[in-house]
Amino acid sequence: MKHILVLGSEGFIGRHVVTAAIQQGHHVYGVDIADKMPAAYNYEKLSLLSADIDLFLSAHPFDIIINCAGSGNVGFSVQHPLTDFDLNTRSVVFILEAVRKHQPAATYVHVSSAAVYGNPHTLPVTETAQLQPVSPYGYHKWMSEMVCREYAALYGLRSAIARPFSVYGPGLQKQLLWDLFQKASRQQEIVLWGTGEETRDFIFVEDAANALLRMGTLETGTSTVYNLAYGQPVTVRHAAGLLMESLGWNRTIHFNGEVKEGDPRFWQADISAIRAIGFEPSVSLVEGFKLTAAWLLSLKESQ
Repeated sequence: MKHILVLGSEGFIGRHVVTAAIQQGHHVYGVDIADKMPAAYNYEKLSLLSADIDLFLSAHPFDIIINCAGSGNVGFSVQHPLTDFDLNTRSVVFILEAVRKHQPAATYVHVSSAAVYGNPHTLPVTETAQLQPVSPYGYHKWMSEMVCREYAALYGLRSAIARPFSVYGPGLQKQLLWDLFQKASRQQEIVLWGTGEETRDFIFVEDAANALLRMGTLETGTSTVYNLAYGQPVTVRHAAGLLMESLGWNRTIHFNGEVKEGDPRFWQADISAIRAIGFEPSVSLVEGFKLTAAWLLSLKESQ
């Protein structure tokens, strides 16, 4: 049994990491800024952009610290780049400085993003590909990775960096599937961004959570980077049709041909590195979309 801290424990990925860690028998502590009722794990409300995180880590020892906190909204980063920098880069400095001072033996798992790749020149994209972000969010995630490398190189902190691609599943109330569901709930004809031929590499959130926990158990390496995806490209058009099929809805879907600011065009990950440490995605796209559709329908029925 490990003592695991999940930063951003009330966010989409963080909640699933907490659940997976509890199921695996670990002792779990969560930190976030949300008010919540007592749950099946210890929780504390605090800001990562304050001295509170320093005090917290001085009082509670952990084997693994998984950082799922920060903003994951590309559009928000375009409109509010300074706030996005605070949430995705500056906060990491606060965290790692506290780890350096109080828990240098802990393994720090950092959730970055495939947005650091921008529009890669070749596919599938490997962890050694040139980084060329196309949004403030992508740049700030790149900067956060550099902070991890700084603390690994200069202070010997053990860390692992995850670059998730398109994480989806129950609980995600934004991005393609959520937006499509909201539109399809109101109208028969739907217009989406792009041409429909853009590709995404989807990974079900439970798989992503298990991968992050696996990364936290590694005993060697500093600031090792892992792509987090299924390893298969899926067009936005196919994903949209599959969601409608999973919902049992018949809708006409059009694409406006316009590129949404900050969005990449084509994504496919090489997942050889994460496979080499014993992780294999287990939830297929069809199964994952069915589970997501069931959750979406349950929300609609409860309204």
